[in-house]
Amino acid sequence: MASVRSSILRFLLRHLVDWNKPLDEVREMHKKVESKPKIPKDIKIKEVKINGSISEWFIPNNRNTEKTLIYIHGGGYCLGIVNANRNFVIMLANYFQVPILMLNYRLAPENPFPAAIDDAVQLYKYLVNEQNIAPQNIGYIADSSGCGLTLASFIRLKSENILLPKFQIFMSPVVDLTRQGESFLKMKDKDPMSIKREFYIDNLYLNGNNPQNPLISPVFGDLSNFPQTFIQASEFDVFLSDSVMLADKLENQNCKVQYKLWEKMWHNFQMSHSILPEGKRAIYEIKHYIQEQIS
Repeated sequence: MASVRSSILRFLLRHLVDWNKPLDEVREMHKKVESKPKIPKDIKIKEVKINGSISEWFIPNNRNTEKTLIYIHGGGYCLGIVNANRNFVIMLANYFQVPILMLNYRLAPENPFPAAIDDAVQLYKYLVNEQNIAPQNIGYIADSSGCGLTLASFIRLKSENILLPKFQIFMSPVVDLTRQGESFLKMKDKDPMSIKREFYIDNLYLNGNNPQNPLISPVFGDLSNFPQTFIQASEFDVFLSDSVMLADKLENQNCKVQYKLWEKMWHNFQMSHSILPEGKRAIYEIKHYIQEQIS
């Protein structure tokens, strides 16, 4: 059963936060979500320049980078890293006690498809080729469209015969930009993140390309021999169908998948972990999964 706090928070988000705005206005709203990043004294920040953009490595003290996580943020390929993203990933690095490198990829519409994929591929090559981190010591965490970007970069890497990382963790994955899933209709009145068609910002990323292209909607691609995967899906997520389709696709292609459906939760509910009991438990589940993979 969902907590009373989650019901109140979902009600407030639905009635106080309006995502149905032009991109410029959404970007401004996105920047105001939180105040300055909160950096614990035992977290070190290291900057990495990838394809002209500065990404950040959050490293717990007394931890080396032999084993590391890569975080790929969502935002419809158009919303960049803001204080809320950084606070969330810093918290994860501190809680997991594992270094996390958060990719700052180029955004649409200024840099449409496939710029973000190019950046994600280069970041992975940087870790493997320049930092000499073995693929079996690398895991990915992604939310929303960051999950689709992760998979698209793996399709590209696999085509170059590059060994993929050991595991991937997806929160509310967006992997089908054709939006054929039934959840877009069934959950539009329940998900606080529901957006009207005319305000789909990821259309700016497409830049006229076919959304069925596997590098845009990787659920239509060849995902065989992909890393083992943990998917956290949400019952009230308009993108729930993406989670279901992705889990089915990976299983059908003989990939190891764990799938968890959180009842009465919404898109990216984990981001509200500080005030949401379900968010705290979801993050604990991720920590446990990571510990199993890197022990």
